[in-house]
Amino acid sequence: MSVRGQVVALARSVADVLAVVHRIGIALEWEEAGGTPLVEWQGGGVHVWRKRR
Repeated sequence: MSVRGQVVALARSVADVLAVVHRIGIALEWEEAGGTPLVEWQGGGVHVWRKRR
């Protein structure tokens, strides 16, 4: 995950994304994660995760 171009965390699930967002003070629920402009999904979306090799 990056904020303004700086890597701040590695997310391996939506739960990881929500944990980082909550740590910076934004209350975001799982249901909102796919439709908010606060999160930019690259290479898929809230339901698409792939394992890194």
